[in-house]
Amino acid sequence: MYGINLQIDEHKLSSSRAALIVSILIENKMFPLAWSIEQTGGHCHFETQEKLLDRVYDILPENLPLTLKADRFYGTKSLVAWCQD
Repeated sequence: MYGINLQIDEHKLSSSRAALIVSILIENKMFPLAWSIEQTGGHCHFETQEKLLDRVYDILPENLPLTLKADRFYGTKSLVAWCQD
């Protein structure tokens, strides 16, 4: 059975804006599925991550294993709980 590999990543666009992107990984290539541009002085908060991940999750096929890859910054209790649900 095949699984789905997703990557969540944040890119700083300016001192006050960041892009949060969720991509699907296929043969070591990333294809963006959803993104959000946020006004922030630092990193995007979990609420933004959750909204984006929920949008992507809703379009994925059911009953396939899902792996979410991210930098260590994303290892918050809230994100881990979202993954376990």
